[in-house]
Amino acid sequence: MGHMVDRKHRDFSEEDIARLTTELSGMFAKSHELEEEIKKNLVGIGFKI
Repeated sequence: MGHMVDRKHRDFSEEDIARLTTELSGMFAKSHELEEEIKKNLVGIGFKI
């Protein structure tokens, strides 16, 4: 996926922050998609959500 950030290095540029927040936003969107898919699959096998 994205770039790894050295946790010891705390001086992030604006470009780094922009890239990381964009990447995080994409991860949140994918997480939501997967959550919905999981819920549909659970309903499909008889679980009520």
